[in-house]
Parts: sequence; structure tokens; C-alpha cells
Amino acid sequence: CEVETLNTAPPATVSRCGIIFVSASDLSWKPLVETWVRDRQEIKQYCNPEESAWTLELTEKYIEKPDLFTLTQKDYHYVMVAPEVIRINQHLNLLTAVLKRFIEKGETIEKAAFERFWVYCLSWSIAGLFESEDREKFHKFLESRNAPLPPISPQRMQIDKETVFDYFIDNSTKQWKLWEAEEWKPPRRIVFSQLLIPTGDSTRAEYIIDKIANLPEWRHEKRKEPGHLNTLLVGGPGTAKTSVILMYTSKFDPEEMLFKRINFSSATTPFNFQESIEAEVEKKQVRTYNPPGGKKMSVF
Repeated sequence: CEVETLNTAPPATVSRCGIIFVSASDLSWKPLVETWVRDRQEIKQYCNPEESAWTLELTEKYIEKPDLFTLTQKDYHYVMVAPEVIRINQHLNLLTAVLKRFIEKGETIEKAAFERFWVYCLSWSIAGLFESEDREKFHKFLESRNAPLPPISPQRMQIDKETVFDYFIDNSTKQWKLWEAEEWKPPRRIVFSQLLIPTGDSTRAEYIIDKIANLPEWRHEKRKEPGHLNTLLVGGPGTAKTSVILMYTSKFDPEEMLFKRINFSSATTPFNFQESIEAEVEKKQVRTYNPPGGKKMSVF
């Protein structure tokens, strides 16, 4: 059987797993922030020369001073448990992704805009695994920290249940903007059971998936530290997880990326899976198989 964590495992058990276990009490999340700041200063990839000072200042304002992780542990319910280091890593990944466009263009952003991006990333990394009621509570927490939140009227907050999660930062204005579903264009041949119509929820999920997927392959080349380009969709049956993925993959350029969908069931065997993959690739060398045409392939 598999265990969720090794928090209570003795050293002998941990060593047999072939890993080095470091307790969260011995090495907290803070080195992740310090390393992120130092790395961006070393390679001079930042949106403003003052970015490192702002990062440490906002970390203290939103995480350290209010003791955010203790607060979320006591007063909030996560649909899936995630360690503190994972949530901070998610925050830094998403922050890197949303600032990437400005760095590539050589565009400098001011502190007020940086804090809005920070709050957006903090909301999704810390509270993305909350249900709607806890998200409303987290929105009020941000209000208590004087965060630069979207201008939501009390009526819309009470009736429409709007929160910071219904908004994103528009790259052109660097201001909050309400999520709107993408314009849907009906296909020429309509098969009702296969229709995928974008919603506000699917649009914002696709946005985060795309931002994370387009991060650099290597986070730090000298340390040989790979980038974290993965996104996990969490939800109960019928919450459109598969639909979001299919809508996202439908936007792939067929000249560069192929797509293979495989359905798993209780009758699926490893050999069935191997056959499905082998049917889509061609042999290049003795032990090397690639998708045809020198393209890449995503398997779902």
C-alpha cells in the first residue's frame, strides 16, 4: 500500500524508499523565496530592479506577519492536502509565468502593478484548492491585509458571490479584469454529445494551464533544476476536468503538436496502453521512437 506522507515514518523506512527526507520543521518554505529572488537577480531577468525587495516585502505582508499557513490550517478546508513548500512553489511558478511576457519585451512594471500580480498568484496558489465558501473567506483575508483587490461592489459580492478568483490582471492595462468566456464558434458539423462550449471557469483554468506550460524547460540550468510545467485539475465527477483539457488541447498547432487520447477502464492492461502508444510513433533508431514528422505529442 502507499502512504500519503512519510511524516511519521522511521529513518529505516525512509531509507528503503530510496529518497532523502527533510522534515518541514528543519527546512521551511523560506529558502524557496530567497533562491527565486537570488536567481532572478543573477541572470538579470526581472520586471523591475526593485523586484527582489518587493518580493520580500510582500512575503512578509501576506504570509509571514499574518502567519498565513497556520491560519489556513485552522480556519480553511483544502479539497486536497498540499504541503507549504508546494504552495509556495506554485506561487513562485505562477508569478514567474505571468511576469514572463514583460521580461521578454523588456517592459518595466511599477510596484502597484507588481503587487496586483502577486495577489493574483497568491490567491490561486494558496486558495486554489478551496471551495467557494472558503474562497470568499480568503478574499476577506486579503481585504484585511489592504491588498489591491478588484473593485467589487457589496451587492455583487453578496448576490453574485464575486471574489478575486473571478478576475485576472489584464497585461495591457495591468488592472483587474473580470473573466469572460471565450467566444464560441459552432463547428460546421455539430455532434451534440461532443460539443465543448467555453465558460468563465474553463477559460480561467485554461489560462493558468497555458501560463505554466509555457515556462522555461529548465528553471536553473547550472543546478540542472528542471522547470515545473505541470498543472493538476482537481474536482469531483462531472466538474468538467476532461472538458477543460480537451478545450485546451484543441488549440494545439497540428504542425507542431499531435494529440492522442486514451481511455482507461478496469479492462485496460499495460499491453493495451503500450500498443496505443506504439501505434502513434515511428522508429528512428534502435531504441528511439518519435511521433511522425518530427513533431511532439501530448497523450491524455
